[in-house]
Amino acid sequence: MKRRRRYCLTPGCSEMVERGRCAKHKRERQRAYDSARDSGWKRSRRSFYWSRRWREFRAAYVRKYPLCVRCLAEGRTSPTEHVHHVVPREEAPGRSFDDSNLEALCASCHNIVEPRGGGP
Repeated sequence: MKRRRRYCLTPGCSEMVERGRCAKHKRERQRAYDSARDSGWKRSRRSFYWSRRWREFRAAYVRKYPLCVRCLAEGRTSPTEHVHHVVPREEAPGRSFDDSNLEALCASCHNIVEPRGGGP
């Protein structure tokens, strides 16, 4: 059974559709939603952490420092789960791959340092 055709839900559009919006306005609405949901800052941050260079660098760093440095200082042994930038990348982008600006942390120590849950 075919649905009755109606006008697109976007005000001023005269395109007839079976439901909702026409293809043009669906795309526009999705693009607006995506850009509002995923700000440029988040997108650039995610693209850095998913870059091949960072993933390979991080893997090598974790092999070099397999245990959390803060736990080791307190006599505990916990595996490294996060490679933390001591000086945030936003403040010093040139030090993103600098060993002296990185710290191997377990999840609980990272949550202490980054309480808002930011960063991998």
